[in-house]
Amino acid sequence: MSGALTRRGFGRAGMVALGALGVPSLLAACGDDSSGSAGPVAAASSTPRRGGTLRAAYASSPADTLDIIHGHDVLGSVRGLAVYERLGDAHPDGSVTPRLYESLTPNADGSRWTLKLKPNITFSDGKPLTTSDVLASFAAFTGTESGASIAMFDAKASRATDARTATIALTSPVYDLPARVSGVVLVIMPGGKPATKLGDVVGSGPYRIESFTPGQRTVLTRRTDYWDGDARGHLDRIELVAAADAKARLSALRSGQVEWADDVAYLDASTLRADKAISIHRSGAQQGLAWFLNMFAPPFDDEKVRQALKYAVDRQKIVDTALYGFGSIGNDLWGRGLPNYNSALAQRTHDPDMARALLREAGRPQVKAELLTSPIGPGLVEATQLLAEQARAVGFDITVRTISPDVYFSQPEQWAKASGVAFAQVGAFTDMAPLIYLSDGPYNFGWKRPAWDTAYNKAVGDQDAAARRTAFDDLQKQLYDTGPDLVWGFAPRLVATAPSVGGVDANPNYGVADLSFVHRTG
Repeated sequence: MSGALTRRGFGRAGMVALGALGVPSLLAACGDDSSGSAGPVAAASSTPRRGGTLRAAYASSPADTLDIIHGHDVLGSVRGLAVYERLGDAHPDGSVTPRLYESLTPNADGSRWTLKLKPNITFSDGKPLTTSDVLASFAAFTGTESGASIAMFDAKASRATDARTATIALTSPVYDLPARVSGVVLVIMPGGKPATKLGDVVGSGPYRIESFTPGQRTVLTRRTDYWDGDARGHLDRIELVAAADAKARLSALRSGQVEWADDVAYLDASTLRADKAISIHRSGAQQGLAWFLNMFAPPFDDEKVRQALKYAVDRQKIVDTALYGFGSIGNDLWGRGLPNYNSALAQRTHDPDMARALLREAGRPQVKAELLTSPIGPGLVEATQLLAEQARAVGFDITVRTISPDVYFSQPEQWAKASGVAFAQVGAFTDMAPLIYLSDGPYNFGWKRPAWDTAYNKAVGDQDAAARRTAFDDLQKQLYDTGPDLVWGFAPRLVATAPSVGGVDANPNYGVADLSFVHRTG
């Protein structure tokens, strides 16, 4: 594959609003209902109790790093958000609750924003958090995968007026800067310097890192001097343990080794409805489940071949088989249920005859392809195998290659060798576009359309909501018709906890799960 894909950490960076492996925060605990939720409902109204330890199992890899900008796995992202903080809390409806700031106000065209920080916010070393730290942090993220949402930040033209006031200058206007700077890992670091050594990690969040073993374990302890200790940071201690396999995480929960198992498989969750010892919680924002089709090389450099595969897939059958009642079919666009999603497009149906006709028009009645998949999200491996079976009936000969999650993210060159890559991701249209659709996006799979880029950049700077929505709908229609993504389903991420874990549903964010809200009820 030519072009991009020299990436690391797409899952975390894409969580923008999107990340580690598409990890949304947990906004709603769920009971046993027709949508496939399982387990007893966690007490949403319980008063947080100070103290106690939480042991939580997350996916990780030996490549885990303390560097919050260049890290790439789930455990590292969760650790980072316990130690550092973002400017605001971004909600699934597109709104933002200020966290570190009092106000963030645009000029007439959205090219300059005035930031006013809250007073008396301190880092864990006792130093005050200032606007100079904010601007330096944005500058550090700009140009990286994790900072794709603020690629327009103009460090040279931005100015800190005083410790609490700054002008944020942009090279092009945007209408939604508060949401962009409240994205997954756009955290504020002292002097904007990402730490790589344990003793250098300093943040304004409620926890400090006591110990760190890459790919194995992190221990966090509560800051007694945290500036907002009444609202967050209820636990005395958090132990994050690495377990790449979903079954291993659930087994650790069942055996009492941990109280939190991240990213539970849908099959396992479907069997836990009557288990009083485990609570299943669903994410507030659903993750899209998809294959990125590689437009850089045959066979999916051909528009008709891409369309043929999209008609060949029986989405409902895959959802029913791989998601065990937890999901619904997708329509080849990301971000359903999130702002700016084009819901007016007709649902693409399973049409084998249309698929065959498109392959004949392409002059390729028989097509060979390789799809890369991994258990980075529940159901992805099973879905890819089902797609290969379904597509065989219309003329595709698809080889499925499954690799482990740690290899999947640490060796992006594997992606470049495949015809398509399976993925699970949470993100609204405006979150995904800078990552995978703009021609210079860090994860572009061959969608190189200068006119599309121009129209998108104009739309995100349009302060007229109606005009902006019309433009976004048209841009998504182009992706729906000829783009590289086969988004076959949507489903929540699932977390299993012991019943004694409270506050799971209190997190307002829909990016990486924020353990700052979690507490022990007993």
